[in-house]
Amino acid sequence: SKVEFIFLGAVTDHQKHTKALSEDLGLADVVSFISKVSYQKSLEYMANSDVLILLQPVTKLQLPGKFYDYICWDKPILAIAEEGSATKNVVVDRFGVFANFNEIEDIEKGIVFLFDNPDYLVESIRENRQFFNMANAIKTFDNILESR
Repeated sequence: SKVEFIFLGAVTDHQKHTKALSEDLGLADVVSFISKVSYQKSLEYMANSDVLILLQPVTKLQLPGKFYDYICWDKPILAIAEEGSATKNVVVDRFGVFANFNEIEDIEKGIVFLFDNPDYLVESIRENRQFFNMANAIKTFDNILESR
């Protein structure tokens, strides 16, 4: 198969449901669940991925910490979050595509689009991640304070 989904981390009730669903749908051969791994090992998985999936189903006001790891890899991000979330606002057109967490068709479209466009936004990712560079952030805050 050309597609494989690997979920890393501690198994939650949501993951148990997702695993059972993948088995019911006959997708167990392309969906893997790997329990907790070291940070170094998680970076290896990111480096070897074509697309990075960022799940944020509940909160709208913050970016998941793994976002900052993801933008280092020049890989498009499929952000699956709530409409109006900070994740959507940051990811769309800069680092990847957005899919509404509650819309299966949206998620499917995002997966298909990134599968069909493997180099989507690679240059944009390189340029936009500079915004999250600490030196640039300090300079931006300094400029804001000086303008007051």
